[in-house]
Formats: sequence, structure tokens, C-alpha cells
Amino acid sequence: MNKQALIAEMEYYFQDLIARQLACEMIDKGITVPIDRVQVYGGFCRGLQDVYKELYPIIIKQSRGEDKVYRQAEYELCMSSAKSCYDFHVGTFKVGYKDFERDKKGRLLRCKAYFFKDTTIRTEINQ
Repeated sequence: MNKQALIAEMEYYFQDLIARQLACEMIDKGITVPIDRVQVYGGFCRGLQDVYKELYPIIIKQSRGEDKVYRQAEYELCMSSAKSCYDFHVGTFKVGYKDFERDKKGRLLRCKAYFFKDTTIRTEINQ
């Protein structure tokens, strides 16, 4: 078996694994799952995450100042899971920032991005 065939087989396995995880989460929440669509959805989420993996470093390089730090935090949020990447892409939740670290001059060094639902009280979504 050549290297590319092995990589393709591994990618297919991971897409199937993600699809099964998403299906189990949906079943646990009481949502009926059309099995024929689950693997397509898992593949879409994995593909979306691969696109962000290629695209976001370019966006981060072109950003300046604090914007660069915020983009890095968004990138880390997207790469945390396929579901997070999908929610970020679709805009299911709003993105907030927390845990700000600044240097002595007051410049932003790093922060953490998170999803939140806008209600009367801001509720953080843990994924």
C-alpha cells in the first residue's frame, strides 16, 4: 500500500469516527439521527476544519496588533474540535474573549476565545 492510499484510508477512518461521535451526541440529546447523513456531516466538519487549518495561518500573518492576537485565539477555538469549527463557521454562537495577558507596556500578548449565547446573562458554551 502506498503512502497516499494509507493517508486517504486514515482520513476516511477519522471522518467516520467524528460522524459516529456526533451521532452519539445527537442520540443522547434525544434527536433522531438519519444515519445516511451522519457520515456526510462528519466529513463536512472535518473538511471545514482542514480548510481553516490552511487558511487561518495566512490570515494571522496578515493581521496587525491586537487583531493578530484575537485571530490566533479564534484559530485555537476552531482547531479544538470539528464541532467548534462548524459552529464558528456557521455562526451558531457569538465569540467572546477572556483571560487577557498584557505586557508591561499594555500590549495584548494572548487571550482565549470562547462561544457564548446572548441571553440576559452571558452563558459560556463548553464544547
